[in-house]
Amino acid sequence: MSKLRIAVVGAGAFGRNHMRVIRSLPNAELTAVCDADADRANAAAAEFETRALPLAELAGAVDAAIVAVPTSVHAEVGCRLLEAGIDVLV
Repeated sequence: MSKLRIAVVGAGAFGRNHMRVIRSLPNAELTAVCDADADRANAAAAEFETRALPLAELAGAVDAAIVAVPTSVHAEVGCRLLEAGIDVLV
């Protein structure tokens, strides 16, 4: 069985908590980190041994995404992911 490829969108404190949990799951892998701040995304990607990708490049690279961005942009980010065919947890 292949692992579920998960991205975390938002590399702040909540996003990093999700990253820790994903890495502990035997049937999932943290495939990508995405953040509006490229430096923050790159730092989280290095810390969690994955890659940083822009939101527009997640389609095809992941099976699902966790939205861990500020509440004010949950709908915008979630809708963009859903429109790209990515399952979403907000």
